[in-house]
Formats: sequence, C-alpha cells, structure tokens
Amino acid sequence: MKLALCASIVACAFAPARAQTATTTTAPAEIRRGMEMSGDRETRARQFYERAIRKVEPSLKGDVSRIPLYLELFKREFVEDTRTFAVDLSAAGATVRGHVEFVEHKNAMTQLFRHLGLEVKDDVELLPSPTLGENRYGVVTATQTFVRSAPAAGRGGRAENYTDCVKGDIVFLLKDGENGQFLCHAPDGYVGLINAADVRRIDEKALAELTANVPVVYGERIEQVINESKKFLGTPYVWGGGTRQGCDCSGLVRASFRAAGVVMPRDADQQSLVGRLVGTRWSRANLRRGDTLFFLGRRGTISHTGIYLGGGKMIEATSPVVTISSFNPDDQDYSERRDDTFCYAKRVIE
Repeated sequence: MKLALCASIVACAFAPARAQTATTTTAPAEIRRGMEMSGDRETRARQFYERAIRKVEPSLKGDVSRIPLYLELFKREFVEDTRTFAVDLSAAGATVRGHVEFVEHKNAMTQLFRHLGLEVKDDVELLPSPTLGENRYGVVTATQTFVRSAPAAGRGGRAENYTDCVKGDIVFLLKDGENGQFLCHAPDGYVGLINAADVRRIDEKALAELTANVPVVYGERIEQVINESKKFLGTPYVWGGGTRQGCDCSGLVRASFRAAGVVMPRDADQQSLVGRLVGTRWSRANLRRGDTLFFLGRRGTISHTGIYLGGGKMIEATSPVVTISSFNPDDQDYSERRDDTFCYAKRVIE
C-alpha cells in the first residue's frame, strides 16, 4: 500500500507539469510564398506592404518627388506580369494617371501610398473603357497582324512586336487607342496595340454565336479532366498538396489535367500562362467545360484557380475541402467572393 500511495503522489506531482506543457505546445505557423501565416489577415497585409516598400524606402517614409519610383515598385510587386495585365501609370506631382484593368490594382496602389504616408490623387482609368460601348470584342480580318508595344507612328516609327494574331482570332478590346489602334488582349493573353483596320468589332452576343459553331475536337480529354477533378471532392485543403490525401487549388488543377496527358506548371500564376484566353471578368459568355479559371487576391496578383464545369459552376480546392462553387447568384453554391475576384479564363484543351 505504501508503494502504491507513493506512486500516486508522484503521479499527481507531475500531472500539472504535463498538462501545462500540452497547453503551451503549438504547431509552427504555416509558410506560404515565403511568409508565415501567423497573425490576422490585416497584420499580414501590413507586413507585406512594408516588406515591399523597404526595397526602395527603408524608413517607410514616402517622398512625393519619388512617386514615379513607387509606381515602378508597384508594377513589380503587385502586377503579375505587365505583358498580360493592362497597366500604364505615370505621375504628375501627387496625381497618378493612366489605366489599369482590375479594381484590385487600384486598391493595392492606394494602400501602397497609404503605407508610404502619402496622399495621392487617383486619376487612373479602369478598363475596359466605357467609350468602347457594347462592341468590346474583335475578330481579326487580316491574314496576320501584330500586337505592339506602341503605335507604329510613335517612338520614331519603332515599336516592339509583342505577339501576332491571324485571321479569325478573337481579341478582347480594352481601349480605343490613338493613331487608329486598339489596346487589346490577344488570344495568348498579351496586352498591346493592334491596328483597328485589321479588326471587325462585335458585341458579346455575336461572340457567343461565333464561338458556338467551333467544334470541340478533344471533348473526351476534357471530360477526363472533369472526371478526375470530381474524384477530389471532399479532399482536405493542404497547401502544396496534389493528391487525394490533401491538395491546394493549383494541385487540383495539375492532377486533373495530368489525367488527360497534359503537364501543367505547379502554381496558379504559372498555370495562368497556359492556353488561349477565352474569358475575362467582364466577359464570361465564351466559357466552356474544362477551362481553367483564375482569381485575383486583394493585392492584385493571381492567388487562386479552379476548373469550369459549365452552367456557371466550377470545382476548386479551397479551405476546408475541395468543393463546387458557382458564379450564379441564384445557385445554392453561389460564391460572391469568386464572382467578384474572377480575373480571366484560359482554354488548355481545344
């Protein structure tokens, strides 16, 4: 009995210490894109802005005379790729002029200057320009035409050829440029100026009718992608994962396309460069099953992806599990967040 009593006393003496250890031990914070996911969302956002600003202003104190430098910083840190996102910004004193394509970029620019302690007048146009009216699409009528960095008559008649378009290509118009040119998205997503004379303008209804007659050549492979993606429904969201034990958004897309013999890059921003541009935030009439969808985060960079299922629905890996969401407000699966942050769509399998 004495031995049992002593054992009991010893056990009681150590029990509180074990309990305290259990309550104070926590798992390390998850790391995403080089940042610990600790603290609240606003704290992480502030840390991101401050880390970017310190690259040009270690003191975090802004100077109006250096606004052009801050705009270059903004494009480098907050715009995925200026070749595929329409961003043209310049400063006149404390006024910023030009254009951007997405409101997330306007908001991120405002936050950047706020963290710099500067009051800046925002005179930036949001594209597509309202002056285009309903005819915001174009069908290329020339045998070949180039999408260029500047008007052919500008810069002494010299401009870089970003990419080319051929007869029948669809371009997404953004702005009526000078010297008979349109600012547009080419089919590969590149942004630049195209000769207006080489484009027949159409509206969204005509675009839908035109693309509805295009045969689906690889329908079986598209269904392979869809069927594989649906096997992941209910799979836990795991950052960096790509199996049915756990996956993230780009991991789901990568695994689904692998089933159809298509090797996709690993991350969402890399995947966004693959395929033909078929939809934008302001144009979703041309979406088709199997298209990849991309979404912007609050700071203006691509942060999410999913696969379009048709009928306004998509499959996505999001916390806590892989699920089906919808763009349609009348649908029970409607996601206002995805509806608002949709950036553009690409067609990987034609």
